[in-house]
Amino acid sequence: MAVRIHENKLKKDLYKQNDTAVRNLRFLRIVNGYTQSELADKLGIARTSYHAIERTDKQLDFDTLCFFADFYGIEINYLVTCDIADQIMTMIRADQERLKAAAFLERYDALSRSGKEQIRAEIMGIYEHEKQFNCFPWKYEGFEDLVTVDTLYEKRLLYEERARKKKKK
Repeated sequence: MAVRIHENKLKKDLYKQNDTAVRNLRFLRIVNGYTQSELADKLGIARTSYHAIERTDKQLDFDTLCFFADFYGIEINYLVTCDIADQIMTMIRADQERLKAAAFLERYDALSRSGKEQIRAEIMGIYEHEKQFNCFPWKYEGFEDLVTVDTLYEKRLLYEERARKKKKK
């Protein structure tokens, strides 16, 4: 029974790796500007053979994976285990965020002193407004007003201190 479970896990892992590799091969082909026919011609195989690879009709063997890793100039582990498209999109988003932050800082530095103070005041107003969302919208027994998280924490500390003192007596 344990052997069958292990075999099924291995098959599932192989299928997942094959699926990842095929998605990466399709992405790399498109990014490099090849059609399936052009890439098949470049590799010296029939278009239908390459099409079968991208359709995941057959399990890719190690030699084929090594060939494609060499062809695209990437590590085989990267080809088999990483979602290359997702990683590239993450890098692009991070670069865009860095560019936005740099542009914001440049615009901020160009402001006059009063402009900077006005922005600081507005940010502090937003901060104070957001602090209100740190309140519970219901009343606790013994409290007439809204209870903040900080207040509850302080009350809990007092309660625990009283409980420790009672245990010592």
